[in-house]
Amino acid sequence: MNTEKNARFALEDQLTGVLIALARAAENETPPASAHRAMLSGLAYEFAAGDAGSLEKAVAAVRAEKSRLAPMCAACTAACGRTAEYGLRDLLAEPDARIRALKLSLLFSLQGLARCVRAARSDGLPQQATLAFFYRGLFALGYPFSPQQLQALIEEGGQLALQQLE
Repeated sequence: MNTEKNARFALEDQLTGVLIALARAAENETPPASAHRAMLSGLAYEFAAGDAGSLEKAVAAVRAEKSRLAPMCAACTAACGRTAEYGLRDLLAEPDARIRALKLSLLFSLQGLARCVRAARSDGLPQQATLAFFYRGLFALGYPFSPQQLQALIEEGGQLALQQLE
């Protein structure tokens, strides 16, 4: 059973990393609807009950969208980190306990908002402002944001979740 938990954590780590990498790739590009759907599905799937095969498919779908947004990054020999994956292990390794807690809270906020969006919208896609929030939030997880910036994102996510429920 422990081996099974470790394998699942490794997949969740990959999914978190590739979601953050997708947000990094979207920084200077306009993601297509397929990227939005993959991102929302990946966030909604995170930590939900499901089999490893489905989790692997979610990782592959998000990774494919990241590659579409930044096709040259996969073959680049001068890795700059622009679209690097920043996984759950990286979040948990954050040395500042306050930053770590805020980033995990932001991740959970993003996951909950993704579930709200998917439940509230028949097409699965929220308004542009909400989509932009998802990308900003994921981006913030992989970069050194201040506690105040992270707290503001968490609060914004809460407000957006309330709007989805109206």
